[in-house]
Parts: sequence; C-alpha cells; structure tokens
Amino acid sequence: MFRIQHLSKSKHIEKHQCDWPLTQPEKQQPRFGKTALSVAMLALSTSVSAEELILKSIAQHDGIVNESPALNNTGGFAQPNRSGLAALSIGDLSDTRQVKTIVSFDTSQIPVGAEITEAVLLMRHARSPGASPFDVLAPCVIDVNSGGFNGNVALESEDFDAPATSTAAGTLSAVVRSNEWSQATFSSAGLGAINRSGYTQVRAYCTVEDNGDSSQNTANFASGETPQYAPELVISYTEEVIEVPHSIARIWNEELLSSIRLDFARPTVHARNLYHTSAAMWDAWAAYDEEAGQVIHHEKMAPVADIDAARAEAISYAMYRILTWRFAPSPGAAERLPAFDARMAELGYDTDYTSTEGDSPAALGNRIAASVIEFGLNDYSNEQANFANNYYTSINPPLLPEFPGNPDLVDPDRWQPLSLEFFVDQSGNLIPGGSLDFLSPEWGHVSPFALTEDDLTVYSRDGHDYYVYHDPGAPPAFGTEDYRAGFQQVLEWSGELDPADGVMIDISPASRGNNTLGTNDGQGRDLNPITGQPYDQQLVPAGDYYRVLAEFWADGPDSETPPGHWFSVANYVVDHELHINQFGGQGSVLDALEYDVKMYLVLGGAMHDSAISAWGVKGWYDYIRPVSAIRHMCDLGQSSDPSGPSYNPDGIGLVPGKIEVVTAASIQPGGVHEHLAGDNNENVGKIAAYAWKGPDYIEDPDTTTAGTDWILCENWWPYQRPSFVTPPFAGYVSGHSTFSRAAAEVMTLVTGDEYFPGGMGTFDAPQNEFLVFEEGPSVDLQLQWATYRDASDETSISRIYGGIHPTADDIPGRLMGAEIGPDAFNHATRYFSGELGILPTIELVTDISGQVFQPGESVVLSAMAADSDEADLSADIVWTSSVDGILGSGSEITVASLSAGVHTITATVTDSNGQTTELVFEIAIGSQLPTIELIGPANDTLVTAGDEILFTATADDFEQGDISADIIWLSDIDGMFASSGSASVTSLSPGQHTVTALVQDAEGNEASASVLLTVYGILEDPGASVTLSSNPIEDGFIVESAENSDIGGVAIPFLSNGGALRVGDNNLNQQIKLITSFAIPQGTTVSSATLYLTRGGGVGASPLDLLGPCTVDVHSTGFSNDPRIHASDFEAAPTVANAGELIAPASGDVFVAEISAQGVAAIVDGQSAQFRVSCTIDDNNDGLENSIGFYSGESADPALQPQLVLSASGSGSNTAPSVVIVQPADEARVALGDPVMFDASAMDDQDGDLSSMIIWRSSIDGIIGEGSIFSVSSLSQGSHTITAEALDTEFVPGRATITVHVGVDLTPLFVDATVLSGLNSIPGAIGLAAGDYDNDGCVDLAVTPRNVTETVLLYKSNCDGTFTNVTTQANMVTSGGAGSGLAWGDFDNDGLLDLYVANQSNLNTRSELWHNQGDGTFIDVSDTLAIPGNTGAIGVVWNDFDGDNDLDIFVAGRYGDVPADSLYQNDSGNFFDVAPFMGIDGINTGSGPDRLTYMGAFADFDGDLTQDLWLSVDFGADVLYRNIDGMLVDDSDAAGISATSATHGMGIAVGDPNGDGCLDVLVTNNGSERSTDPAPSPLHANNCDGTFTDITASAGVLMRNLTEWGANFVDFDNDGDEDLSIVAGGISNEEYANVLYQNVATEAGELQFADVTGATGTSGMGNSRGSIWFDFDEDGDMDWLIANSNGVILLRNDGPTGNYFSVKLAGVVSNSYGVGARIEVTVGSKTMIRYLQAGSSFASAEELEAAFGIGEAESIDQIVVKWPSGIVDTLRGPISANSQLLIAEGDYQ
Repeated sequence: MFRIQHLSKSKHIEKHQCDWPLTQPEKQQPRFGKTALSVAMLALSTSVSAEELILKSIAQHDGIVNESPALNNTGGFAQPNRSGLAALSIGDLSDTRQVKTIVSFDTSQIPVGAEITEAVLLMRHARSPGASPFDVLAPCVIDVNSGGFNGNVALESEDFDAPATSTAAGTLSAVVRSNEWSQATFSSAGLGAINRSGYTQVRAYCTVEDNGDSSQNTANFASGETPQYAPELVISYTEEVIEVPHSIARIWNEELLSSIRLDFARPTVHARNLYHTSAAMWDAWAAYDEEAGQVIHHEKMAPVADIDAARAEAISYAMYRILTWRFAPSPGAAERLPAFDARMAELGYDTDYTSTEGDSPAALGNRIAASVIEFGLNDYSNEQANFANNYYTSINPPLLPEFPGNPDLVDPDRWQPLSLEFFVDQSGNLIPGGSLDFLSPEWGHVSPFALTEDDLTVYSRDGHDYYVYHDPGAPPAFGTEDYRAGFQQVLEWSGELDPADGVMIDISPASRGNNTLGTNDGQGRDLNPITGQPYDQQLVPAGDYYRVLAEFWADGPDSETPPGHWFSVANYVVDHELHINQFGGQGSVLDALEYDVKMYLVLGGAMHDSAISAWGVKGWYDYIRPVSAIRHMCDLGQSSDPSGPSYNPDGIGLVPGKIEVVTAASIQPGGVHEHLAGDNNENVGKIAAYAWKGPDYIEDPDTTTAGTDWILCENWWPYQRPSFVTPPFAGYVSGHSTFSRAAAEVMTLVTGDEYFPGGMGTFDAPQNEFLVFEEGPSVDLQLQWATYRDASDETSISRIYGGIHPTADDIPGRLMGAEIGPDAFNHATRYFSGELGILPTIELVTDISGQVFQPGESVVLSAMAADSDEADLSADIVWTSSVDGILGSGSEITVASLSAGVHTITATVTDSNGQTTELVFEIAIGSQLPTIELIGPANDTLVTAGDEILFTATADDFEQGDISADIIWLSDIDGMFASSGSASVTSLSPGQHTVTALVQDAEGNEASASVLLTVYGILEDPGASVTLSSNPIEDGFIVESAENSDIGGVAIPFLSNGGALRVGDNNLNQQIKLITSFAIPQGTTVSSATLYLTRGGGVGASPLDLLGPCTVDVHSTGFSNDPRIHASDFEAAPTVANAGELIAPASGDVFVAEISAQGVAAIVDGQSAQFRVSCTIDDNNDGLENSIGFYSGESADPALQPQLVLSASGSGSNTAPSVVIVQPADEARVALGDPVMFDASAMDDQDGDLSSMIIWRSSIDGIIGEGSIFSVSSLSQGSHTITAEALDTEFVPGRATITVHVGVDLTPLFVDATVLSGLNSIPGAIGLAAGDYDNDGCVDLAVTPRNVTETVLLYKSNCDGTFTNVTTQANMVTSGGAGSGLAWGDFDNDGLLDLYVANQSNLNTRSELWHNQGDGTFIDVSDTLAIPGNTGAIGVVWNDFDGDNDLDIFVAGRYGDVPADSLYQNDSGNFFDVAPFMGIDGINTGSGPDRLTYMGAFADFDGDLTQDLWLSVDFGADVLYRNIDGMLVDDSDAAGISATSATHGMGIAVGDPNGDGCLDVLVTNNGSERSTDPAPSPLHANNCDGTFTDITASAGVLMRNLTEWGANFVDFDNDGDEDLSIVAGGISNEEYANVLYQNVATEAGELQFADVTGATGTSGMGNSRGSIWFDFDEDGDMDWLIANSNGVILLRNDGPTGNYFSVKLAGVVSNSYGVGARIEVTVGSKTMIRYLQAGSSFASAEELEAAFGIGEAESIDQIVVKWPSGIVDTLRGPISANSQLLIAEGDYQ
C-alpha cells in the first residue's frame, strides 16, 4: 500500500457579507503513512553522532607550583616549561611543602554546538619518589578553571591557591607502575567549567597537604614538552550530522512546490514553471553527458572529477536563479525568497555568485537560468506583463453569486466572470473584490514541449488567433439535451454531499476504478496484483466520500495546483520502499538524480502541454461554468412539462425528489418546500433543487456542516468556499481531467507499471479533520486507488461533485490527456537518447566573409550542413540577407541582385526534429565609406604645454581593411601636426584646440572624428620663501658610546616631548648630538636657509656656554646615506661641516642657525637634507649632564617643531587664477536625478574677475556647465570629481575640486572575466604566479594545475586582456609530478624572471627550477645548479636572506615520509641547503613529529632591514625566525605568536592594513577539517616592538570555521588602506565560499574589516587554493585571480575605485627586481608601505610590483625605497597619480 500526503490543507474560510472571520483557526492536520514526506523533512535531515576529541596539553603552559613557606597554602614559585618524563608532580616534598600540577588545554577546538557528555584527564605516570601520594595523601583530585587561573594562562606562583571555576571536579585514579595513565573523570560541574572559546586549565593535587614524615611523597608525570606522553584531555561529545535524504533535483522541486502553494493559483503558470525548471535541471544534468540532448540550454561541459557534485551545483544555481526570478512578484515572496537563500546556504552555495562566465558548475547553472528566463520571456506567455491577456474579453457581464439567479447573462454558451466582495484563490491568496479576468485564455500560443503542428488547429475571433491543440470539438450548445443533462447532473450530484443521508458505499479498488478510457464504467478489481489478495472493502458514508473527493482534488488553500499535485504524487511514488529507479520499469537501476531529472522532464513537459492544450480549448470555446448555467436555466424555468408552471424549453429538467417546481401545495405546512415559500409566497413557481445548502449554513467550519436540503435553484452554490465559488476561467475542457490523465499516463510509462507501488496508493482523511470549509468527514476515510489512471478518473468525477465541471468538460479532457502523456514521454526519451536536443551543424564551403562585390556581380553562397546523426542537410539550408531578406535555399545558391551596402548573411538549417542552427557572416556590395574611431585623447582632455600627448585612432575600410596609418591630425590652432594612427606630440600651443583625426580611403572617401583639447600655459616660478617642518621619523639624538670614543652608541628617535632633541653631554661625560631632517621640495632653487629649534627643556648648564660654540653640519641625503637615525650618524662625515652656529635667543625659546653658502649648496631639491648639531667641546668631565632639549617633528604643535626656512629664487610675474567653490560641499551625496546647485568664483591678479569664464567638469560626464552659478539634475550615477576651472589670458589655469557622489554605492563591483581572458581552459589549479617573464610590459601567468600530468602551465599575456598557453613553446616539459607552489625570481640577476615550481608528490619526483633563456624558452637547471629538489613540497619563496644581493630560495616541505623544509642559499648561482645547518628544516631530532610547513613568508618584520621568515605550520604553531647576521633564529615565543597562531596554518598574507608602518601577518587555517576545533584565520598585528597581538576578532575577520587557503592584503578599492581576501576549499574537494573584506577603518592606526563579498559580486563557491591580485586589465585597480578545482576564476575589478600609483624596482647593487625592498609612499599626512615579496598567499606569488591606492589624491608627495643592500632612494613629489614608476637603485640617494 502506498499513501499520499496532501500538504497543509489549512482552513482559510471566508463567507459573503463578512460574517465569518477572514481566516479561521487551522485544524490539526492528519499524518499519513510511513513514506509520507513533509516539506520540513526536505531540509537536510540530521542525526546525532557520538564523537571523541583528544586534546594534548600545551607545553609552554604546563608546570608545577610549589607551596612556600610550608603548610601556609600559598604558592611560592612556579616552574613552567619543565621537560622530561617526570616533569609534573603532585604530593609533598621533603621539607613538607605541597606541590601541585597545572596543565592547560585549548578547548576551543570543541565544535560549536556540540554537547559534551564526558571529559577525562589522563596523565602518564613516570615514577613515585617516596610513598605513593595516592596512599598517604589521598584523595588526589583536580580543579577545573574556565580560562587561566588568575586570568592568565601562563604559569604563575599564584596559581597554587587561585580560585577555580569548579573545585574537586574529579578524582585521579591511583597508579603504581611507570607508563600507567592516571585518569580523572570530570564531574558535571567540571564539564560546565570547560571553556568552549579558549583555554581550560586543570590543577591536580592531593587533598592531604603533608603527612608529616619529612620525606618526599610525590607522583611524577610527563608534561607537554614530551608530546607523545603529554597529558591528555579526552572530550566525548555528540553533535548533529546533516544528511541529504534526496537528490538535489528533488530538493529543488520541493522548493518549487512550496512556492506554488504560496503563489496565486494559476495552473497554467505553474505547469510552465514545473516544465521550465524540470528542463533546466535536465539540461544541467545532460551538460555532463556527451550523448544526452538538451531542451532549452545547449552546452556541453568538459569532464570533471566529481560529476555528481558538478551536477548538484549547476542544478542548484539554475534553480535558485529561476525560482528567485519567477517568484519575486509572488504574494509569498517574503517567505519564499529567504527560503531559497537558506536552501543555498544549507547546501553550501554562495547566492552572490552571479557570474555566467567560466567552466564552473555555478556559472553553468547561472547560464542555464539565463537561458530559461530568456526563453520564458519569449514564449508568448506574456511573463513581462505578469501573464496578462493581450486581447481576450469576456462577452458576459459578471455573475453576482451572492444574489439570486443569473439575470444578466447574455450568452449561455460563453464563460461568465464572477464578481465577489472579496476573492480568495485556491492557494488562499486574498484578491481585492471585483471581477477577475479569465486566466490564460491565450495560453495556446505558449511554446510547448511535445505538441506539434499536427496537433494544432488555429481559429480566429474578433481578428485574433486562438491556438487549439488536440481540438475536441465544440461542447454541447445551449438548448440541447446534452447541455441540459450535463449541467443538471452537477446539480443533482450536489444533493449527495450529506454524510447523514444514510447512504453507504464501498470506495475501495474492489468496487471503484478500472474504467474504460472516456467512461465511468469501471466496477473495480478482484485482486491486488502485487499481493495476490483481494482488495479490502471500505464502506463509508457516500456524502463523506464525495466531499473528500471534491476537496482533495480541488487543490484548495495552500495547495500546489493540479500539475504540482501530480508532482507530489510522483515524489511520493519514488519514496516508496518498493519503488525501483528503473526508467520505464526496465533496464539498469538509475541513481536518484538521473531518475528524478528524467521523471520530472517527462511529467513537467506533460503538465505544460496539458495546460497549453486545455487552456487553448478554454480560450477558444470560452465555455460556461455550472454555476452560471444552472442558475440561468433555473431562472428560465422547467423544460419537462410544457403544460406545467414555469415552463421554458431551455429551462432545467424536472426530476421528482431532486428538481421540482415550488408550488402552492408544496409550501404548505409540512410540505417539502415550506421553508422556500418566501415572506409573501413570492417563490411559488420557482425551481427548487435538493442540493448542498451552501456556505450560508456553515456557522463554524470546525464544528458544523451545511448538509443537503431543498433550496431555491437560483441560489445554488458549488461545493466551494463563498470567497472562491469557481475558478476564473472557462470550464471546457477540464484542466484537472487533462492534467490528471496525462500525469497518469506518464507515471505508468515512467515506472513501467500502471499500479501504484504495492498495488495501491492511499490518502488518509481523518474524521473531522480534513475538510476545510465545513466539518468532516464524519468518519475516518481513506481514498484508495489501484492505478494511476484510477486516481486520474477519480480526479475527473471529483469536479462534478465539486460543482466545477459537467461530464462534457471531463471526458474530452481525459481523452486529451491520454494522448498528451505518452507524447510527452516519447518526446522526452528522444532527448534522453540524444535523438533530440543536439543541434545540427553548418559550415561554409567557400568562405566569402568580408569580401566586397560590385553591384550586379554574382555572389555564390555555399555551405554544408548535417544533423546529429551526420545525415546531410545541405539541401535544406535557407539563406537570408539583413538587407534583402530571403535569398534562396540549398547547399549553393548564386545571387546577382543584392542591394548596395553591407549585408549580414544568415545560413539557417533545420533538422527533421525542428531543431535549428544559424551561421552568420558579412559581405559588402559596392564601395563603402571608411570608418574612424578616435581612441585618445578623450574629449575635453586637459594638458600642460610641453606635456607629451598620445593621439590614437583607428580607421577601417571594408575594401582596404585597416587604414589607420593614413590618418592625419589637425588642430584648429596649429594646423596639421601629426600623421599615422598613433602619434606622440609635445608641441601644441597653449589654448583650447579642436583636434580632428581625418582619413581618406583609396577612392577619396573621407571620415573624421574630433575632440576638444585644452593645453594650459605654464606659470613661471616667481620665487618665494618656503618654511619646512622636520620629518618626525628622521629626527632624534645620538649618545656617544663611551666617553671620548667619538663613536655613536645609542640613537633615540621618535620622542615627542620637549626633550626629544638634545645636544650637550650627560653625567657619564658622553657627548650628545642632535639630528633633524627636512624634505626639500622638487624644483626648489635655494638661495638661503635658516634653521629654527624651539627649546623644550634642559639639564645643567647651557652647553652653548659651557661646551660651545655649537655648530651645524649638513648632509645632502642623510648621514649614513639614510635619513633615518642611526648610531653611526654620530661620527658620519657630513657634506658640509660647520655650516652654521646655533645661537641662543636674547629672550624666548627659539634658537637660530643661519646656514652658510656652502651649507646652502648642500641642500638639494628632491632630497632629504639632514642637519647635525653638536658642540665643539665634547664634554667638560664634570660628571654632570649639561644639555638643552628641543621639540622634534613628533610634537603635536606644528609651531614647536624644528623649522627650515628657505629663500627660493625664480622668474616670472604672472599668477594663476584663484578659484573657490561655494557649493555643493565636498563629498556631497545626492540621489540620482536630484538637482545640484553649483556656485564658484574665480579671481586673477592680472585679469581680474574670471567667474563668468569658469568651466565645470565632471570626471564622469565631462563638461557640465559654464559660468559662476548654475544647476544640473542630469548627473550620471557615480562618484564625480567636480572641477571648477578658469583660464587667464595666458591659458594658465586656476581650479578647485570637490567630489560629488550621485546615487552610488562606494564598494567596487567585480565581473567574472575568465572566459574573456582565455584562462577558462585550465583544468584545475593550485598555485598561481604573476610576472612579466618576457619583459614586454604585460603580466604573464604560471599555474600549477590539478589532476593533469603537467607540473606547470605557462600563459603568456597577449597584451590585450587575453592569454595564450605557451607551455610547450616555452619548453617547460613536465616532470610528471604534482606541481604545487611556484614563484618567479631572478636567481642570476640577468633581468629575466626564472621560475621555481614545487612538487608536492610523495614520489621521487623533484621540484623544478626553470631558467629563463631570454628567448621565450626555459631550461630546468635544478640538477646542474645542485638543487636536490623537494618531494612533498608546497610553498616557495625567493629572498636574499644572507644579504649577498642574490636571491635564495625557501621551500616548505609539507608531505613525504620525512617532510623537511629547505633554504637554498644562492652562492653565485650554486645553491646549498643551509636549513639543516641552521636547524630550521623542521626535522625533529628528538622523538616528536616533524614540522609540516605549508608556506613561508620573508619580510622585515622588525624594521632592521634584514629578511625574517614566518612559517605557517600544519598541526602546529607558526614559527617566526628572526634574521640575526644572516642566521635565522626562532623568536616565536618572544614575538608572542605561538599561543595565537593557526592550529593548522595554510597560507600567509603580509601587509600593513592598519597603516602603522609595521608589517602585520594573517595566516589561514584549516582546523575545521584537520580536527574538530573552530578554525579562525588569525590576524597578528605587529606592535612595532618585535611582538605581535592577535586582533582577528576585533578587526572583523570572520571565524568561518572552514578550510581557508590563499590570503592577500590588497587595496582593491584604491582608498589607501589595504583590504583582505581569503579563498577556501575543503581538503576533500568540498566547495566553500571565498570572502572579500573591505577595510572600513576611519582612523589612522585602526583596523576594521567588513565582509563585502556579496556587495562586490565576488560570491562564489569553489574548492580554491591559491590566489593573487594583479592589474589584469591595466586600469589601475587590482583584479582577483583564484585557483580552484575547476580551473581559475578571474574576477575583474570594475570599480568604483580611487586613484592609484605603482612602483617597479630595478636593483643595481641589490637583486635585480628589488625583492625584499620596502617601499614607502606618502600622500599628504598618510604614509603607506609595501614589502616586495616573491612568494605569498598559498602556493602562489604576486607580480613584483608595489601597488598603492591613493583615493582622490592627484599626486604623490614622496616615495622612499629602502633596498636590501641598505641603499635608500627618496623621491620628492609631486608625482602624478594613476601612473607607474620604475626606480633604479641609487638614482635618488
């Protein structure tokens, strides 16, 4: 037996005149059989899983605490970091002091949401000196503390007696022998004390403090310092396990059905939704099957490793997009749209991934959805107008069912709308009162599934066509016996809807069903063919059965409409335990997904075709409904007795006891019609019917029934709610009957069995629970069907009992469905086999595309075509022209009459299945005019006289092709100034030019294009006084190392008080010298200079008096060739010595030094001039300090800072105009379309008021206005830089600038450019490396692919935004290994990038070093250069760690039998692995496990200009090696990173996101898969003092608890603050969402990230590893390249972003690309740093370029490059924004 559940038949009852509440309380719904499935169950189901987590103690926090003094119960001292097998102790010592053990565990690893059931502490016993404390001091117990005792997890003496969260939380078991484990099970209070978000500490001790025997009685245990014997905390817990009980297609089909239940009851629309979504799911499935045809979206995907996952993802994205689109206007949208989002999240997919580009299943799903949506917008359903009718109008005025009769009916053969006070459709949606339009009368036009032209008849009415498929012919006409009998049957059967009438019937398959098609002649079945037993009889009240029928098949409130109802039936069939997934009941057993998508396509296609067919008939025949016809005939009278009262030949027929005339006799007391007489017997002569009394008689739907009785026929009501009455569309034919019979045929064919599983399907209708608008049924009742056709036929007769259809509507619908179902099945199987859905092919025989023919010349068009079976279709090709229309047909045609012009020729072929393919190309007839496109400069370009201007244009002629070289350039001021398509010009005169690019073809035809160009005049420098403040990071003082040594000892920078700068001596008789520095502006010619210092304090006598004179030395670029303070600056030689004397003021605190002419000559523009003040007598040997303190550049008051006043010489008298913008305010934000008032003034010293000549420009819209004041409301959406500019008579500009944001979100948007770039062919990727290996100025890419034989793939940039795979051409022959990490670096300093590729294979397959030959090819030199290579390697990093100016290589070894890290020291091209020598190879020489390193990062973390090394470690803490004189020394603990590092470190990002000038580090984590602990990716903030602080949470980095890999700090919005990207993917190929954080901190030194993944359009699921950022499209903002299991994803940054600046380096002394250099860029008060790394993220390497975002700034003020060699280059600004600078080492010292 099989039971079907009908979902959510809740009661929504409305009664006319609103005397019922609009919504009635819901009855408890019945439960159905075991196989019934609720919507809730379709969420991913859960089960409880018991798990165990074993935590090792944390070595550095293990130890003992001793009592001191004895017997006072307070701690004396703590001993952490004890090693050995007996490091921990409990008991007492010989001096009677008690000893306790403290152990710590990271219990944050317990999964979130897990329920802890047990916790056991285990400690391994070593020995017990003296008596066992378990004997003499027992019991020995544990205390448990949430977090560290005393609030600090580090071991302290106070931990001895510190309070605990839970005391005596468990008793330690006694142990005697070595290697035994003492264990303590936590009490419930102890369990509650476990800290789920951090550390838990346990204190072990014996409760008897001392036994007084003056001997040691302890038990000793191993500590965490010996990992294999470390104390353990074993946590037992339970957690929910999520399981997917159904195929992904089923899950999304249920989402659709749930949405239909909350939508308007539109059977046509939802049949279409069911079909379109079924087709989408099938097309997604078939995309990964070469032989299967596709229905709507035709695209085949390359083979993938996990086809099931790919199909699930593609189906999910397709369904999500389609359902979101289709149900956005639904009344249930508020509930359903979030449900779709939740479902995607539950499945692990990112809803923000909207890209349709690339090979990912998600992109495929999005493409399928786009195709289906586009198909739906063009299928004649009028979806754009919410399926409104185009031309149908009803001929009859509305029926008012709340009033008697039907007096206004015009045509009793035509449909009549209803007019209700309020209408609630079959899905329970309230629709405002009035007359409802006919639903879908033109639906016959909608594109079908399997219907053909052979099924179609086209009719016309009122000038409009009506498409009718499976035309059943006209229904019975008014006035005929069939008409009267059919509607009269509906009336009579409504008298059988009373369960109290005493009629009992058998409703089992033994008595019902087994009809001949088109009849109700069945007498049931004798036996159940599955069980071989007779069907059990089921006797129930007939009235209950008929009412349940009417309600169940009506698909009333909260239902899925008839087509969805049959999908529910299909789903329930599939769930039956006896069902087997054999399509058609034979052949192999299919997996659930394949079976479901095939079943859905057949059933969806059948339902869609049923809707088209039935509604095509409805629209054309426009047939009346029973309520209209019955009331109308009853209004006319009776037609049975011509001699009787109320006779009318067209009236209703009389049937004694069922339909009678109300007579004077029948209304007498006791008469059957007594209650119908009326107040004045006015109803005598009217027609009475014994029928259901109607909704007026239902006072409470939970407790009352209307019952049956004699009613006036004029008041007859179908068995429906008063707010529904009848569906809003014509009756003929019955949609229910058509849908149901088609579905029954489909289910029979799909399952291969006409019977339900088990031989019977059932539906339980519990007593007084099931019926919606009245009480009932009166008994428990079960609908039963042996076959699908039995259920279908029952559907049909239910419509009669429901008062919706007569038999004339029903039977034709059955007959139509009986054809539609098999047709759909047969049609679908042709897709399954590939007979359909694989389009024909067509190609030109002679390619004439692009050719030019003379007028009248014969043009031969030839092509060949074939269908999917390679049958020749060439003769069927149809040729059309975009100009002349149809040209002819056949494989070859000759046309001599083509019109002049350019023709788009289309060759179209259609196969025997109606499938079409087109081929399109262009030809020209006659000579064509050339075309020209002016590329640059842009219109209204502004330049300064002498600037280089690049003029670029392209010209094309259809005959000649590219004629760009013939372009000439003309200026209306200077005449012709250049020729050719591209010209660089510097000679244009100042002025406003109209520049024209002109071209002429060979026939003299011309084309031109023009732009406006303004060339500004140059303002001569008149000379001025310049006051400079010192650079705060470049001033301080230096103390002599020892008396009279004349060598600097200690440099003191960065003080900000009044003694920040000092000169004199100290109490040790050591001399003190003052250093201060000033940045000299570029272009400054200095004629004089004066130094001013403001006194802030002093000690002892004035050194000017005691040790003077005190003089000033000058250095042009900084003592020690570095403007920063160094101890060596004390004695370093100056450029000019004694360049001035420091003079004390007569009063006040400002000291002055006039700089000599020689000193002035040493002050160089664009450099940092440094001044050293010292006294001629170094000390006076008095043992007292005698010094003066001055304020430094650190002072918050600018007036107190050191100042250098320069007199600058110049020439010229003209001044630029001064422009002031009054309104709007800077950074104003306005809504799109709002008016914006602009107001400004302009004054010039020479030319006066220029306000009227102001030109206003927008960076987006160009010139937007002129004059002083104006208003504009047409600004485009975006962030506008608004410039108000005035030119004086010499064209010298004055301007002011503001920013106005018009209707914009300031977060950039990204677009998937993978396909566009040509990178979509990569099969899968791990590592990525960007670099210009061929030095053509374009960034090339190297990729380590997944799951292929190649170790590395090389993609050369074509310099046009696309890439070409040149691996073979480059001679990068694979080693057959498994490439992982890779990085570009120039190991031989020849200026060519070489490539190191790590091999992660555990096999004997080495890593590779590819040496760049300079001709586009590479040679693997790993053998010849003595690099033994690494197996099991991941991360690769180049850097010059030893300071010898060539690049060394660090390789992280994660895998292999003995994973080992290598550091290959480069000695003039020979490499030696020095990692073992330094002890940094990660191999544990003791008994512990070897270190498993994933990635390394070289950077100068401590600011000493040496290269330190940070390692991310799997199954261990990160390691930080400080570089001390070329040796790498582990400084992890001192740096504070050990306790806060990733538990399973993966990738590393290094940057300065908080802008404090010190490099911070983020390490990604995969702890969620390596163990059960949560997996944050910790962000370590550099405290600028050698230590780091974990700021992960406070910075807003999400604790996503999934495996994260590649991470990058990047300023993707170019606002000057580094943002953060992280990619993710499961170790076992699970797909996770990547995340993009925007740095939204507003204050310097702060850091706050916001997740903008969705807002930027970068949401997307994937199994990702490496990631890099580079400027793919060279537009100045950074684009994101991600490596994942499906290839790579290139996300192009389309802004909005700020201005940018980038720096490339050319090393001269240092390595050739400046790897390891620190670049500092200053814009205003903000300094940004970048550290040039060759290897970063995870297994990846970014381009060796430093990119800076500078927001709205238009220039750079200063660039400082600190090279690995120690050389410092300083460039003074202004340096124009949006440019790239190549800096050669030493050029700007």
